[in-house]
Amino acid sequence: MAAVRSSVFRRVQHGRKLGEHNIRANAVGPGLIVSDGTKGSYQGERANERAKNVPMRRVGDPTDIADVIGFLCSHDARYVSGQVIYIDGGVTAGRTSL
Repeated sequence: MAAVRSSVFRRVQHGRKLGEHNIRANAVGPGLIVSDGTKGSYQGERANERAKNVPMRRVGDPTDIADVIGFLCSHDARYVSGQVIYIDGGVTAGRTSL
């Protein structure tokens, strides 16, 4: 996982080079997201147990990711570049290293 994060971070850093062409480069780091493919594993009590480890006390759903990506693609994010935005209910906020 660390190698993937490192690769994503390097790609986002290319945003510095692309900025002169008004191209933004950002990435999202999703946390536990319950989707059609994972919902069988995270229902009922299992979802509640996992949610206890999330500061926002819930697991995410695909719209949590889609809303942030929609923002990043919008004019509202016109000055946002070179960022990795973690969409994980605050899980990474308490970590000292990623």
